[in-house]
Amino acid sequence: MQAAGSDKDKKNKPNQLVKFVHRPISCRWKKFGDINKIGDIKHMKKTSLEDDIRDYVTGNKATNVKLLIGDRTYECNLSILFNYCAGLKSKMTPGLIFRIPETKVSANVFELIYLWMTNEYVYCRSNVLVDMLIAAEYMKVYGLILSLFNCFSQNKHFSELNAFKCYMLAYEKGVDPLMYLMMDRISVCFLIIISTLEYRRFQIDQVCELLSSNYIGVQSEIEVFYAALMWLFWDYRNRHKYIKLLFRVIRFKLLPSTFILDWAERLHELPKELANELCPILYGTMVFHQEVYLDCFGSDDFDMLPNERNWIRDNECPYLDLLDKHLAYEMNLHQFSTYLRMIIRDKRGFLSRIVPVDYRGW
Repeated sequence: MQAAGSDKDKKNKPNQLVKFVHRPISCRWKKFGDINKIGDIKHMKKTSLEDDIRDYVTGNKATNVKLLIGDRTYECNLSILFNYCAGLKSKMTPGLIFRIPETKVSANVFELIYLWMTNEYVYCRSNVLVDMLIAAEYMKVYGLILSLFNCFSQNKHFSELNAFKCYMLAYEKGVDPLMYLMMDRISVCFLIIISTLEYRRFQIDQVCELLSSNYIGVQSEIEVFYAALMWLFWDYRNRHKYIKLLFRVIRFKLLPSTFILDWAERLHELPKELANELCPILYGTMVFHQEVYLDCFGSDDFDMLPNERNWIRDNECPYLDLLDKHLAYEMNLHQFSTYLRMIIRDKRGFLSRIVPVDYRGW
């Protein structure tokens, strides 16, 4: 490289910029032969490390174990299964064929679970999530179990109405943790649930679980009492043996005093088994109410907090005026049934109307 100007000029003009002549570095290698310019060299196409790993894992390059589910055979990566499936670690070895019982994990569900292991996102229908949870519990895929429970808890994916369907599936398949989770979710839909045919066909344990919940959305304990009677009279011949169990989950102390007195006067109109069980309960409830009004608190049964329900209000409820004016004794089962039919015709409208309220007492 040559600099412009002499050394004497540099001394006379110390601030003058020095101009260098550009010479490509390839010029230095000309004596070794002809060399193409750097820009003309063709490089191999690069792929990301993430893509290479995914291709290796999900492709046939990494399959070293075979799984049999029903009549289908899956070639899988043993390292992936070991990493995610704690329940299969002691059962599988490289190069062997392992059978998974189809009653625990169906072929379609396994495909979704393996996709979940090897991909960032997996999309599936909501009606297969319960089966995925059962399979994940069998295989002990703890990360997927946590992810599924988070999904079940989100209103975006599971509204209250969908939660009821999920509850029924969980009950049929014996997934108790999910069943209890969905029971809390369906609280606002209590009046919708009891208007369905599925509720009439509930087993006694399901009815007791539902009616005993602190979270069911009701406007009065009368609605819980009538819901119990509706289930009972759907098949009274076979269900009258459950009257005692059924009345244990109804919070009679939350019923209005006038309502209690009215039913006490009409016990003779009821079937014998029902009247015999209801009579002492009504008597004890009336005594409790008297002690509360007189500020005695002498009863050993004073253990019920008055706000142990999820109290709501629907301005279009036909008997709401009776409740507000303390005329609950005029509310009958026919009015309640009419209201439920109105709700079932417009479930979304009902859910949009209801608002939470504080307990208003008897």
